[in-house]
Amino acid sequence: MEIFRKISKFTKLTSEARTVFFLSVLLLPTFALLLKFRGFSVARKLLNFEQSAEVVRPFEGDLRRALEIARIVDLAAKHGFYEGSCLKRSLTLAWLL
Repeated sequence: MEIFRKISKFTKLTSEARTVFFLSVLLLPTFALLLKFRGFSVARKLLNFEQSAEVVRPFEGDLRRALEIARIVDLAAKHGFYEGSCLKRSLTLAWLL
């Protein structure tokens, strides 16, 4: 009956949240393979990370949305087919933001 409870919870998510969940399930192992075969520097370039000394404060709505996406990435890691380390979860989150 546990599976029915999980399905019920999943169907209560918004369509955007379900999309983020499925993207996370796909991106977590993708970043794992990228890191394993190409390294962090390639992953960083792919995400277009640039070091900046400037600190930008996000709007409250942006922060709330980022926290929600982070929660969904964590759920995808826990309930998907690939758990992923903190780094892989962070790269997935950065890609989705």
